[in-house]
Amino acid sequence: SEPEEGWKTVDLDDLFRFFCNPARFLLNRRLGIHLEERAVILEEREAFEIKDLERYLLEKNLLTYRFTGRDLKDLFPPIRASGKLPHGTVGRCIYENLSQGVESFVEKTGSYMQERPLQPLEVALGISGFRLKGRIEAIYPERLLQYRYARIKSRDRLRVWIHHLALNSLRANNYPRISMLVGLDPNNRKEMVWTAWEYSPVEESDEILGKLLEAYWAGLVKPLHFFPESSWKYARMHLGKNKPD
Repeated sequence: SEPEEGWKTVDLDDLFRFFCNPARFLLNRRLGIHLEERAVILEEREAFEIKDLERYLLEKNLLTYRFTGRDLKDLFPPIRASGKLPHGTVGRCIYENLSQGVESFVEKTGSYMQERPLQPLEVALGISGFRLKGRIEAIYPERLLQYRYARIKSRDRLRVWIHHLALNSLRANNYPRISMLVGLDPNNRKEMVWTAWEYSPVEESDEILGKLLEAYWAGLVKPLHFFPESSWKYARMHLGKNKPD
């Protein structure tokens, strides 16, 4: 059935979550259906490596700690005591390897964060009969900056794009209208290569947001046929074909 009018007040991050997986958003938010089932499997052998999710969460913790200006060596004892690393020399070597990658990422990303960030912007936009609300943080005098210490995925692009559109629609005085996404190159599977994408000012941001909100509304009634990863690969292929020699 058609949603109630209350659904036309949309949080900025909910709009992002919707486009990450429209079918799941419809099931979870509109119908209250959750299909995820996770089985807990206990390891019978001592681990000598860190699994992907555990590694990502540990690196995220290291990154947050390092961006505060503290030394990663000081974080090793509590991390080791928490059991998140293998015992002994193996755990220390893994930690040192992770620290080197984090240090390099912080050094390169930090060059865009030299100045103090501006006050977060509160979003309250009336567009196409919808009320878009939320909060945009990590805005520096030159740009909105979002980063993730991982190979960039379509969901990262969706998040920065939606925030970028909202930033441009607000047109706040003395605030930039440029955004940057920083992460690791998704096309390099062998090495962790720092990379960044910059988003230029968008004059028709209200119109684009309006179309996204209309797609969101349609997706509250039936699954929207939008698949972020496939769509991004198609877009890259299409744009590649149209590049001049």
